[in-house]
Amino acid sequence: MSDPNRAGSLEVPILRGRLELLGVPALRVHARQLRPLERKTAGVLAYLTLEGPTPRSRLAGLLWPESSEATARNNLAQALRRLRQAVGAELVRGGDVLELQGLEVDLAALEVAHFAGRHAEVVGQEGQLLEGLDYDDCPDFDDWLLIRRERLADLRRESLSALADGLEQAGQYREALSYAERLLESDALSETAHRRVMRLWYLLGDRSAAIAAFERCRERLLREMGVEPLSETRALLHLIELGEPITPHGPVPRPEIPLSVLRPPRLLGREAEWAQMEAAFAQGQALILSGPPGVGKSRLAQDFLRGQGQAIFFEGRPGDAEVAYSTYSRICHQLLGQFPGLILPDWVRQELARLVPALAPPPPPIGLEAEKLRFLQANVELVNLAVAQGLRLVGLDDLQYADRASLEVLHFAFSSYWKPGSPLRLLLAYRIGELPSQIEGLLDQAVQSGRAVRIELRSLDAAGVQDLLESLELPGLQEAGPNWVQALCRHTGGNPFFLLETLRSLWESGGLGQRKPGRLPVSSKITTLIQSRLQRLSLGAQRLVRTAAVAGSDFSPELAATVLQSTPLELLEPWAELEAAQLLRGSTFVHDLLYEATLEGIPASIKTYLHQQIARYLESQQAEPARIAVHWLEGEPPRAIPFLIQAARKAEAAYQLVEAAQFYRRALELAEQTGDAGQTFDLLEALSQVMSRFDTGQRHAALVERMLALADTPARRARAWLCEAIRLGEHAYGPEAEQAARQGLQQAEEAGLPELRVRLLDALAQALFVQRKTPALIEALEQLRQLHRERGDVLQAAICTSRLGVAYDQLERHREALGFYQEAGPLLEQSGNRLALMGFHHNRAVCLAALGYAEAALEAQLQAQRLLEGVQGAVGREVHHLNNLALRYYDLERYAEAQQALERALQIVPEEWGWTRAFSQYQMARLYGVWGEWGLASDWLGRALSEPDLPRRDEAAYRILEALLAHRRGEPMGPLLERLEALLAGDRGLAYGRYLLAKARMSPPELALQSLQEALTLAQENDWPHLGIAAHTLWAKALLESPAGAQPGAALSHAQAALQQLEVYSPMGCTRLEVLWVYYRAAGPQTGKGLLQQVVDSLTQIANQHVPPQHKSSFLNQNSLCRAILQEAQSAGLRVS
Repeated sequence: MSDPNRAGSLEVPILRGRLELLGVPALRVHARQLRPLERKTAGVLAYLTLEGPTPRSRLAGLLWPESSEATARNNLAQALRRLRQAVGAELVRGGDVLELQGLEVDLAALEVAHFAGRHAEVVGQEGQLLEGLDYDDCPDFDDWLLIRRERLADLRRESLSALADGLEQAGQYREALSYAERLLESDALSETAHRRVMRLWYLLGDRSAAIAAFERCRERLLREMGVEPLSETRALLHLIELGEPITPHGPVPRPEIPLSVLRPPRLLGREAEWAQMEAAFAQGQALILSGPPGVGKSRLAQDFLRGQGQAIFFEGRPGDAEVAYSTYSRICHQLLGQFPGLILPDWVRQELARLVPALAPPPPPIGLEAEKLRFLQANVELVNLAVAQGLRLVGLDDLQYADRASLEVLHFAFSSYWKPGSPLRLLLAYRIGELPSQIEGLLDQAVQSGRAVRIELRSLDAAGVQDLLESLELPGLQEAGPNWVQALCRHTGGNPFFLLETLRSLWESGGLGQRKPGRLPVSSKITTLIQSRLQRLSLGAQRLVRTAAVAGSDFSPELAATVLQSTPLELLEPWAELEAAQLLRGSTFVHDLLYEATLEGIPASIKTYLHQQIARYLESQQAEPARIAVHWLEGEPPRAIPFLIQAARKAEAAYQLVEAAQFYRRALELAEQTGDAGQTFDLLEALSQVMSRFDTGQRHAALVERMLALADTPARRARAWLCEAIRLGEHAYGPEAEQAARQGLQQAEEAGLPELRVRLLDALAQALFVQRKTPALIEALEQLRQLHRERGDVLQAAICTSRLGVAYDQLERHREALGFYQEAGPLLEQSGNRLALMGFHHNRAVCLAALGYAEAALEAQLQAQRLLEGVQGAVGREVHHLNNLALRYYDLERYAEAQQALERALQIVPEEWGWTRAFSQYQMARLYGVWGEWGLASDWLGRALSEPDLPRRDEAAYRILEALLAHRRGEPMGPLLERLEALLAGDRGLAYGRYLLAKARMSPPELALQSLQEALTLAQENDWPHLGIAAHTLWAKALLESPAGAQPGAALSHAQAALQQLEVYSPMGCTRLEVLWVYYRAAGPQTGKGLLQQVVDSLTQIANQHVPPQHKSSFLNQNSLCRAILQEAQSAGLRVS
């Protein structure tokens, strides 16, 4: 694929215009200018500038309030259409949510200048917001505009004040006075502004001017307010009149909030919940705390766990959701730091290096589900080792912030400890209603099964509020009267955090210390209350706390210094102010509600600016690409594209395919908006390649259709057809996948792209394999192998050779298949590719077994097992290996070892692998049938047959066993045989051969011979000696049991033919023991007891060494073959050990 992350993606789009909202609104785009802007168009652009992305319906309602919603939306659409026609550019984009693009706005630049401390720029730019325009006919918009105009005036006053303060502290009193006079002009009733002018005149040595300034202040206040100046102003006048020295204006000290308000000394009002938690822990149950924000989940969790012993706390953080494993990687670091002596197996260390790079060199990307399971199991091993070293109490807080991948690992690693008797106790806490539905479902299951207890925290009642207030020991609240309790309960709803935040606001404003509460901070919303506290901070502290909110989990002193163009030392004072105000603790917010309220209150222009600066800083630090992308998406979206692509690739490497697709999809949206058709195609291709691994449905089909529509060259058409072929192949649409691959091959040949031709041939081979069009598959694989050889790719050529073996096995031409395996084997061994070698030995074992080489097949399967032992955690591969190992042991009558393999397979098979589990269950049924445990055999087979949509050949094998069990019970065979005939219609392979053998066992001797003749012909025509052994054996048995009279000569001939081939091959459809027994019966008494003793010895060896002890008796007494041998031995006087 072409690289969608090419250099062109990093180019910053040129601004297409400038919007002026200060003064008479105007718009310039290239050479076109609109001045003045139409009134409502100006309103739309101003609102989007200051509020950011806005729902279309809200804008329409604000500016066309008298119209119906449909009419208002139509009016808005028409206004935007006229704007687009007038300037020749799309400046407002979006569907239901609208936003500006490609415009530089004077007001946004002014807000950024104020935030960045460039106050001279702010005071140097004049003009009212939307000057000359009124909106009396739009009352809600008019109210908004009045508020925004006042905020603009506040901004300018703050800049004037900052300039005056800075110059005053620098001793430049005359320059400071010019700004102080301007500040006074803007707010003539501000005594602070009047005092500043008085002080500066006095510092300049002009006492009379300072006194005159006081008189102007007094006159103004009396005339307009009817009040005298404040005592503070009169005190300053007194100093001036006495000629006392005055200190230049400095920062106003803030009242330090008592520590008890940050963290109350005692946990109160949670006695009932505490008792529930103790009872649950005593029962070995996990605890789940949920509730609304600020209700006290974290405090309760921490106090409770610390009361139980030494606990370790993990937490989700705002911003974690953007980066896969961000939450869990912190958990790994915490566990390894808490238990530094853990001895990690090499394979665990290698897998954990994906999260903790210091543990080992970078591991290869995860490409298969089995490899992801290996990674998950490594994390299980880490937790198990930590538990063995003493990990006993774990708290997982704020799970609502955790990323999806981390939640998956947490469930996988810790859920096994949710049971009575577990050495590890777990407590989870999260905001109610904010967890992913899948995780909520898992928690619900744990609660319903009794493995966990859910406790939903509610607000404090009046008694709880009373106890909390008394515990704080605040001056003025030591004996909180009922008035205070009632007022705070009404105001805060008993929410502990809201209550404490109200007390902090009252402390800062001096509202405490009275018997009855005065007016409480205006707000029924905690967000508004917090934002009012933030406004009382110094400008430096406001800048810092806003940076912390926008940066989120990326925030650090180094980032803050870079973004704010300061030094860490210069940030100490505002940082200390934020900690004293109980807003920050170190680099994190004291409470997530503080973070959310701060973020919500940041103006859109400042937020955009901060995202841009933070993105640049993170780029310089080579931070997580997903985090960089998040900031560019909010600051300058096109610049996010390369980082979204990097994040997608990283998610792919971690097998987080859904996340990878989301990153690619977002990059695709941006590429389409920039009009880059080439990058759009590349991203569609990348998205298709990811989706082919987990989503081959309609969304994927539509995506490939877009690729085909965009493909304007043979190379692109070939790439699009390749994506379609892979999609259809994964969906098992063989004919359609074949057609797509052939279309792509034509285009690849026209474009002269051999690498693409190789990939298309591979897709074609897969499509042909699905259709069992084996001759065409062989032709495609031969071409593919030749291409690999021409390219010098020895490994891929060897893999193709091995795949040819699989193809010939599919044709059941196993002898030819074995030749391909023998050719590929040495080359694959030289490559050292473990995964390729595992698959090779597994397939070779199947081939050898199909030829009757049971011992060699077992050795090949054991070779695959030895390779698998170095790949712990590859659950999928292990399950398939165990199923095939059980087959190999069964063929050699080593039943106990077959059972052990199947028990392990059933223990680890993933829940969703129904067909695979059914195959293990079928094999269990066969074993119990051999042991004469007929009821258990039927039970196991019933489980296998209950799996829906079984593969046709698997179902045929299961139905054959079903028929044999039914025949033994004496049930009618007609319907079962008809069903089998339908399943095997047109099949003349080994499956049909097994059916013929089973049919012969269920038929009278004279009819059995017809099936056996067909089976023997099949064996001879196809070189299947193992089928021939069983056909000869059952033929001899039928002749010996014929009601027309035994035919010992013919029976012996068939028995001898079977025995002769037994020297090289193992039988299929019967056992070696049965071949020996039938030969003994056909040879007759003249052979003496020696041959019978061989049969008995074989039986006792199997019973003693290869049948589980608990099934030995049933095997000897309920298996008809074993019973017959023992009866014959008893009659002959032989001793059976």
